[in-house]
Amino acid sequence: MSVPGSGTVRFCRCFGFLAVFIATLLVAEGGNAEARLNAEDFGLITVDAAAAFFGAERLPAGAEGRGGYSGLLVSESGDRLLAVSDHGHWLQLRPLYRSGRLAGLGEIGSGPLLDLSGVPVSETLRDAEALAAAPDGGVVVAFERQHRLWRYKDMDSPRDVAELTAPEALSDLPDNAGLEAATLLCDGRLLLIAQRAAEAASAWSGHPGAWRTFDYRYDEDWQPTGATTLPDCQVAVLERRKTKKKDKAANARILVLSRETLASEALTRRDWRAGELLRLTLPKRLGQFESIAARPAADGGAWLYMLSDNDAREDRDSVLLLLRYDKTALDAKR
Repeated sequence: MSVPGSGTVRFCRCFGFLAVFIATLLVAEGGNAEARLNAEDFGLITVDAAAAFFGAERLPAGAEGRGGYSGLLVSESGDRLLAVSDHGHWLQLRPLYRSGRLAGLGEIGSGPLLDLSGVPVSETLRDAEALAAAPDGGVVVAFERQHRLWRYKDMDSPRDVAELTAPEALSDLPDNAGLEAATLLCDGRLLLIAQRAAEAASAWSGHPGAWRTFDYRYDEDWQPTGATTLPDCQVAVLERRKTKKKDKAANARILVLSRETLASEALTRRDWRAGELLRLTLPKRLGQFESIAARPAADGGAWLYMLSDNDAREDRDSVLLLLRYDKTALDAKR
């Protein structure tokens, strides 16, 4: 699996070919009997038609942990997805397409996240919130509560887990207000974004052991929940807004950070350039979107994959949404 600027991320094959083939057939033939989701279910509002709906699917009923997923990566070809959950699990999925649209999901493999000694993470260490490709291969998982960065070379190999040197100020964040978004930039730096903290730095860019504060411009009503690097080296940041019971306003949006914003060494308000790509309004039964991943589209745009977090509740679904991002339309807006 490859991510722009990251090299190759190795995926384990935990199930045999036959099991994957059978699961694929079941999904393709309508193994999920629930009503198919459509664009109206998400209240999609785009900026100058810069994004279009290309399907949505519920996670397979047998998916490990059945939800709580907060981090996502996609292979460059779109045939593999990797997700991590705040309940200490990882999950690999195979998206199925029909006429270019998302038509189903098959599970490839799943399991517990391992700690540094090679055993499943304990309850106090399990809260994985973000996922990024590692500069030298593998993946970086950002955890909250006990704030830290761990690098996994292979998700189910106990020999391939290592702790990375995180920003020093990360330890100043509240337990439940840690890193929510992480992505590998085209120049090899990692971008880390936490929930807004009143008296602490909350975003950084750089390398393990060499971090620089990134002055992310938080909106009073919105909190970042995920980030992904686009093929043109801009970054799409997924944000959510908490809503009251009868609030019908949008509760998710995507901002696109310009390359100039990402490259600035001393970011000022004048340097901050972020265009809003879209807004979504999710009913509570679909949880809330907490992770996003991108891969290149043929004409310079991108395919955007968004995964909702159902908080592992039985009355809510975890849903994968596929959108097509039209770079030309958004560039014309700027």
